[in-house]
Amino acid sequence: MNIITGNRNFLFLKYRLKKILRFLIKQEKLNTFGEGENQINKVFIINLDRQKERWRLIQEELTKIKIPNKNTLLSFTERFSAIDAKNHSIKTNKINSSYTLEDQYFVDPNPELLNIIREKEIIIELTKQEIAVALSHLSIWDKIIDENIHSGLILEDDIYFENKFSNKLNSLWKEIVESKIEFDIIYLSYKKVEHTPDITKISNNLSIPNRGIWWFSGYILSNKGARKLQEKLPITGPVDLWINHKFNELDVYTCNDSIISQKLFITSDNNYSILPILSQIGVKSNKTFIDLDKLKGRNPVFMFDLSSNKSNLLKLEILLSLNSYRTHFMKADRELVHIMNLIDKKEPLLFDAYIGFNSLIEMIPPLISFYPNVIIIILSKDTDSVPQACSLYIDKNIFCVNPKRNITKEISKLLKIKNWDLDSDNILKINTEINEKVIQISIPNDSKYLEHDVNPWVLPIENIKKYLPYDFNKNEIIPIAKHVENRIDYFEEFDVNFWGILEDTFPSNQSQFSKENFSLSNELDSGFQLEITNSVQGDKKYSSSSIVSIEKYIYGSFEISMKPIKGEGIVSAFFLHRNDPWQEIDIEFLGHDTTKILLNVYYNPGIINTKYNFGLRGTPVLIDLGFDASEDFHDYRIEWEYHEIRWYVDNEIIHVRKTWMPTPIPNLPMAVYVNAWITNSEELAGKFEESSLPKTSFIRYIKMYNFDYNKKLNSYYRICSA
Repeated sequence: MNIITGNRNFLFLKYRLKKILRFLIKQEKLNTFGEGENQINKVFIINLDRQKERWRLIQEELTKIKIPNKNTLLSFTERFSAIDAKNHSIKTNKINSSYTLEDQYFVDPNPELLNIIREKEIIIELTKQEIAVALSHLSIWDKIIDENIHSGLILEDDIYFENKFSNKLNSLWKEIVESKIEFDIIYLSYKKVEHTPDITKISNNLSIPNRGIWWFSGYILSNKGARKLQEKLPITGPVDLWINHKFNELDVYTCNDSIISQKLFITSDNNYSILPILSQIGVKSNKTFIDLDKLKGRNPVFMFDLSSNKSNLLKLEILLSLNSYRTHFMKADRELVHIMNLIDKKEPLLFDAYIGFNSLIEMIPPLISFYPNVIIIILSKDTDSVPQACSLYIDKNIFCVNPKRNITKEISKLLKIKNWDLDSDNILKINTEINEKVIQISIPNDSKYLEHDVNPWVLPIENIKKYLPYDFNKNEIIPIAKHVENRIDYFEEFDVNFWGILEDTFPSNQSQFSKENFSLSNELDSGFQLEITNSVQGDKKYSSSSIVSIEKYIYGSFEISMKPIKGEGIVSAFFLHRNDPWQEIDIEFLGHDTTKILLNVYYNPGIINTKYNFGLRGTPVLIDLGFDASEDFHDYRIEWEYHEIRWYVDNEIIHVRKTWMPTPIPNLPMAVYVNAWITNSEELAGKFEESSLPKTSFIRYIKMYNFDYNKKLNSYYRICSA
């Protein structure tokens, strides 16, 4: 990748100065070339037929490198006619036409690229020039195999030899031969990536690259290496990027200093597929997202509390969430295994913060190697808990924070984020681990995710597999809590100590809620009715109805037997809701098609009275019921646990949301609502027709159960209910 970042005039002057110095520095004769097995047999120059001047200049370079018997390197050189993207119709199964931004990040872990990867999967189409370059190299690999060449030096035509090239190559090759090093590739020309290349020096001449070098313009390839490369086809991405991904499968070396350079002052014919993406770094279309994302400080972050006291970690998770970090708190063993696999494979860390994955403390060195900006926080009063192998990183990447201090203040200062005064008494603590038995289930209903909110607490649905060890296509649940009966209400009478009737509205509602539109049913089964009429209420032309529980709940089972309204523009809903911060779990019926059910979750972080109320759409999914809900009563249930939400229809499960699929699970007390109203959004429920009124939604009963985890949680229920 020969992307020019400097001034061409300056680069040219630098090149001219090197040429002058070449006359003043004594050069050895190059003795590494010959016909033998322990010699380099050939030089291949990749040159376009239309680039005659480049061929002339490279010949001049080659004649300056002297070899024994009064010859020059030109005598071992063969010109290879490069594949020209302008003249060839390039179709091949040996090169994939696209690659991902993650492939780029693997080689050069730019933290700004990481921000883009977290939002969505970016597919990058190779340019014709990049494909042509890769095919040119590939053709020479074929030639080395077909002609049984032991090893060859492959050069692009825009290179020049650094001063003391011959001296350094002689020394390097002597070590190769005397140490009997079996190599596939030796880089003589390379450029280290900007963000922490992973290269290990092994001698005065040689290093081993693990990741992080650009250029493929000057390298020695053995016959063995050519065969290995052929076995690993197809090439994915620009060839110099792809080869980085294969380093762990090849015997690759570099000279300690690049002894062949590129003439960066020459205008290149290549078009680089990554450039449009690099130009967009940091650009997001949603202003709310941009503003919130600015709250984020240093990342990614790993937090360990070796005392196994989760109360501090829970507080820190809230602190980071309020500063727009996407936080992944370990709740299950398979989550740990998944993160370990990501680190082993050197794939991007797609959350901003990982909390409580204590076993990863042994993987700190590879973490820092691949994620140079990582911040590792260990809640410990001293550094004794830090593994000896990690001592070099203390106060650089690793920071120990005394858990007995004001940890939110300490960590806010460390990460350069806003500090929040978090009272641990307001933080719900659940000590149960999610390592219970997984239950495989069948969900036959068709579902479709709709357009969702864009904010730091929503993951892109289409990219979920890259974030979590869970799969939308694998239907499973992990019920943990026990049901404890709280209330079953058939509404034979209206309990004003438990329910309230709303008399307000909200902006997207064309109607106003009114007491007159609520009535108990006269049927034998009891229940109640919510009516929508064209009676004027306040500033609204229509009136509707909503009831809400006076008591608030934190986790539990919530069930309703209802018959929603069928009618364009009308929504019938059963849901849990709170503000400051806004959290919500919905069941909604859209009047224009009551054969489907809309399930939704809204999440904002914080503790009670945190005024985080971002979002408009939530994260809705539309599910086909297989029947028309408006024609008869059916049972609809929400089971809300701290690790997952489950929705049921007539005791059959229809949908599951686990944490971060695609939001965190709501975690604060919410009231229970039932309502019917007229939406302003034709897109949501159709165009409302006044002539269709009045309309009525019928409810038979509501059942609510607490979930029993432990004594602490039960006491928290009582606090919420007060």
